[in-house]
Amino acid sequence: MKGQILIGILFLINVICIPIVASTSEIDPLTFYPENDAYISEKHHDNNYGSENTIMIKTKYGGSNWTLWQQDALINFDLSSLPSNVYVISAKLYLYYYDYVDNDPKGRTLSVYRLGAPLDETSVTWDSRPTNAGCITVNSTVPNSFGWMTYNVTVDVQGFVDDAWDNYGWQICDKTSWGKVGIPSPLFYSKDSTGSSPYLIVEYSFEKPNNPPTADSGGPYLGYTNSSITFNGSNSTDSDGNITGYRWDFNNDSTWDTEWISDANTSHSYNTSGNYTVVLQVKDNRSDTSTNKTWANITLQPNQLPTANFTYMPYYPVINETITFSDTSNDSDGTVVLWNWTFGDENTSILQNPIHSYNATGNYTVNLTVTDNRGNKSYVEKEIIVRSFMRGDVNNDSSLDRDDLIHLIKYIFGKGSAPDPIYLGDINGDGVVDYKDLFF
Repeated sequence: MKGQILIGILFLINVICIPIVASTSEIDPLTFYPENDAYISEKHHDNNYGSENTIMIKTKYGGSNWTLWQQDALINFDLSSLPSNVYVISAKLYLYYYDYVDNDPKGRTLSVYRLGAPLDETSVTWDSRPTNAGCITVNSTVPNSFGWMTYNVTVDVQGFVDDAWDNYGWQICDKTSWGKVGIPSPLFYSKDSTGSSPYLIVEYSFEKPNNPPTADSGGPYLGYTNSSITFNGSNSTDSDGNITGYRWDFNNDSTWDTEWISDANTSHSYNTSGNYTVVLQVKDNRSDTSTNKTWANITLQPNQLPTANFTYMPYYPVINETITFSDTSNDSDGTVVLWNWTFGDENTSILQNPIHSYNATGNYTVNLTVTDNRGNKSYVEKEIIVRSFMRGDVNNDSSLDRDDLIHLIKYIFGKGSAPDPIYLGDINGDGVVDYKDLFF
C-alpha cells in the first residue's frame, strides 16, 4: 500500500513539474482613437475647425473665379501604448464616409500624407497647418456608397515604432482637379461627432513576419513525347530566408508528382503530346509556400527513318539453289511493320524472311523496302551474282573427290594455294573459306 502511495506522489510531482510553454498565438490588435482631428480650409485660412463633428475634404479647383476651395483633413493618434521594437503586421486607418456636398465624389482619389510637424486641433488653421512628408503614403478611392474608407498606413506606423520619423499623424486631401462649380466633397465623421469616430487598428508581432518565398517555375518548356525535359525552378527567391523545398505537378491535376526535393531542377517526360500546365510550389525555411504556373508544349518525337538491311545465304549462289534472305532491318523509335522485296528477276515477296532461287546465271539487284509503324520508309539494295559451278569442287576439275578435300585442308592450314576462284571453297555458303567448310 505504501508503495502505491509513493508511486502516486511521484506521478503528481512529475505532472506538476511539467514545464508550461507560453502560448504563441497572435497578439490581439490595438485600437486607437484620434487624439486630434480637424479640417483646414484654404478659403477660410484663419479659421479653426478642430471642434467640428464633420470632416470635409475638397479639391482646390472650383469655378473659374474661385480657386481657393481646398479643404484637407488632419488627424493623429497617441501611439505611446504600442510596444517598441515590434514588427507592425498591419496598420489601417478608418474614416466613416456618411454624406457629400454638391456632386457625388464616388471614384475620386483621396491621398494620405504623413505629417512632418505636431498637430493641435484647437488652434490649427490653413495658415498654421503642419508640413507633410511630401510623398504620398497611400491612396484610397471614395466608394459608391456610404461606409468605412480604409487607408493602409503600415509603413508609416512601422517608421514611428522604429523612430525613423516622429508620430505627428496624417493629412488627407483630394489632389485631383475638378475645374468647375459643384466640387464633389465627401463628409466624414470626426471624433467629436455622435456617429462613427475615426480609428486606427494596429496588428503587430514581436517576431518579424515572414515574407513568403516567390516561386518561379521557369519555362515555357518545349519537348517531345517520351523525351526527358528538365524543369528549372532556380529563379525562385526568398527575400528574408532561403528556399528549402521544391515540388512539381506536371499536369495541373492537383496531385504533386514529386515529393519535396532540395534540388531546384528536376526532369520529367510525357507519353502523349499536348499542352500541359506545370505547377511549381516552393517552401522557405519558415514553411511558408508559394506556387507558380507555366506550361509545357509536347509534340510527337520526330520520326526516325527505319534502317533497311538484310543478309542472304549462300553467299555465292548457283542456278536453282535456294537462297534464304534474312531481314536485319531496325527502327530506333518504333518497329518495322512491312517488308517489300524485289529480286531483280521480276519476282517479289512481302515476307519478312523469304526464300528465292534463280534459274539463270547473272547479276541480280535485290531491293528490300521496309516501312515503320509511322509510315516512313527506307530501302537497301544488294547485288547477287548467280553462277554455274559445282559446290565443293574446290580444285575446279568438274568432279567431287578426295582431291577437293585435300586442296581445301592445305589452303585452310596455310600449306596450299587458294581455290580459284575463291568461292569454290565456300562449301557452306557463308561467304568465307575457313575450317567450317570442312564440316559442311
